[in-house]
Amino acid sequence: MKGEKKWYEDLMENMIEGCQIIGFDWRYLYLNDNAVKHSRRKKKELLGRTMMDAYPGIEKTEMFENLRLCMERRISICMQNKFAFPDGKEGWFDLVVKPVPEGILVLSLDITKQKEAETELIQQNATTNAINQIYKEALLAETEEDFSKACLAIARKQTGSKHGFICRINKHGRPVIDSISSEEVLERKIQDCEDLLQSFPPSVMQILNEVYGKRKSFILNNLQPERNKPGENFLKIENFLGIPLKQRSEVTGIIGLANKDGNYDKTDVRVMKSMATAIERALIHKRSELKIRYLYSLQSVIRRINEEILKTRDEHTLFKQICGYLTEIDYIRFAWIGIIREGAVEIIPAAWAGFENGYLSAIKVTQDDSEYGKGPVGMAIKTKQPSVIEDIVDDPRFGPWKKEALKRGYASVIALPIMYAGEAIGSLAVYSDRTGVFEKEEINFLTEVAGDIALGVRTIRMEKRLERSLEHLQKAMNNTVEAIAHLCETRDLYTAGHQIRVAKLACAIGRKMGFDAERIEGIRVTASLHDIGKVSVPSEILSKPGRLSSIEFDIIKTHPQVAYNVLENLYFPWPVALSILQHHERMDGSGYPEGTSGSKIILEARIIAVADVVEAMCSHRPYRAALGIDVAIGEISQKKGILYDADVVDACLVLFKKEGFEFDKMSWN
Repeated sequence: MKGEKKWYEDLMENMIEGCQIIGFDWRYLYLNDNAVKHSRRKKKELLGRTMMDAYPGIEKTEMFENLRLCMERRISICMQNKFAFPDGKEGWFDLVVKPVPEGILVLSLDITKQKEAETELIQQNATTNAINQIYKEALLAETEEDFSKACLAIARKQTGSKHGFICRINKHGRPVIDSISSEEVLERKIQDCEDLLQSFPPSVMQILNEVYGKRKSFILNNLQPERNKPGENFLKIENFLGIPLKQRSEVTGIIGLANKDGNYDKTDVRVMKSMATAIERALIHKRSELKIRYLYSLQSVIRRINEEILKTRDEHTLFKQICGYLTEIDYIRFAWIGIIREGAVEIIPAAWAGFENGYLSAIKVTQDDSEYGKGPVGMAIKTKQPSVIEDIVDDPRFGPWKKEALKRGYASVIALPIMYAGEAIGSLAVYSDRTGVFEKEEINFLTEVAGDIALGVRTIRMEKRLERSLEHLQKAMNNTVEAIAHLCETRDLYTAGHQIRVAKLACAIGRKMGFDAERIEGIRVTASLHDIGKVSVPSEILSKPGRLSSIEFDIIKTHPQVAYNVLENLYFPWPVALSILQHHERMDGSGYPEGTSGSKIILEARIIAVADVVEAMCSHRPYRAALGIDVAIGEISQKKGILYDADVVDACLVLFKKEGFEFDKMSWN
């Protein structure tokens, strides 16, 4: 029997499993070397002692319940057990428990490394899925803030954190929170990211500085009350994990996670480092995508501004529209245009748009060397260069306006000069609710906008000068036309006023036929001069009371050609000379001086021909009394399409028969 027992003992001693025999009184009766190794104790510390003495509290575990079941019911049990050792470490074991005469036999196989590998694989898969989700969110998110919030939700789920935020590091090395993910924050209605930063206890702020300064992750577990004193304005932080976001070796931001159930550990750091790398890479691509969309939107604004310049003829309207277009851009909160008035030091606001809220009436801006002239607007005008305030809080140059600006949520500002004839005539000032946004692309864009404003001002002012010049030229031309017409009529008292009345009827016909205002003005000028060729006809022929001889009539018939010869070398924007030359031509070719017919007679000449005949027949002549309007209408109706253009005659008939046209009551309009 002793030999058989020795054989069994040798067999158990050489097993790869741990082997232990536990008596009915729960004392350790036997342990092989592997069982001792699994126990993390010395053999002499266990043999003869009960399990409860060796491992206090073990009787409350699920494993012990299974051992009790085997002991009492004498049944075999297989199980996996996670065992927490007194030193705080843990191990995983496959256990086979069998009843033996002495009590129970427990065979144990250490599977801790296998379990750790499985856990690592599960964690890697979860991390991989999280990273894939991050890249997916980068494709779906409309804005960087949307993407950051989605990433925070993934990070919180992955680590079991209650709070999360992403902050970027500004040019001054200060953390600026961009995105928040926290139910408690939402419940407490902490909507401003800067307010959230201020709500952190000093210990967390120190960690943020450590993450940025040392460019590595930091864990803060088991925060003590004296290190974390949450009051009305503080979030209660129990533990905290800070992970740097890096671009190359530079820290560009920080992911902060807080209040995990349990402590943060190296696994959390490892997982979050992988996620941080994915987030930073995705952010780079997202920012590139958003930059392209953003630059496209800027070009769209430029296009709309240029369209506005083409159609707007008033400076104030142009300024207002441009400011409105600018404030449609996401980062621009407010924009205004100030103009320098001659002899004035103060810059006068000409137009604005966005969240102004009384700002312009509360501040003073000048172009002199006082403190009010040393801000961005004053400096832009004096230097003729863009002037940028990246952070209103920190820049002393913005001192006189800082209080009012911060009240309205302005964080940074740029001012650009509006140049005209080599001099700054004003400034475009643009305010953002973010710091550091006016970088190279933004400055180039706004410089182009300021240039477009200057172009618009130049165009509007030039057009106004041209309009005034045109008015003067028009007035001079009208005076000249009237003087020439008057000169002609002084030689023929019987036809005094004839040209003016013909012009009025001809203009009325032109309007009835759908002519635009410019073409009607050409008819007025032409009709007012149509008989100036008669200055070459002797006055005794013009005022002869009897019938003219054939020679005298031939002399009369020269007046269209004489007028043409006088006017053909003078510039008019209308066919004045040709119209006068043809106003005695007839549709059938029976007119003079050239016998032109049909469509070869220009329409203006055909209109004046009808108006001339109607007015002449209605007026007194030296050789006859006035025939009257009925006779005149009968003449043109009978000869319609033969001597006179049919469409012109129809328009004339409508004027007299349906609209009651009268020479004495007519106007030019």
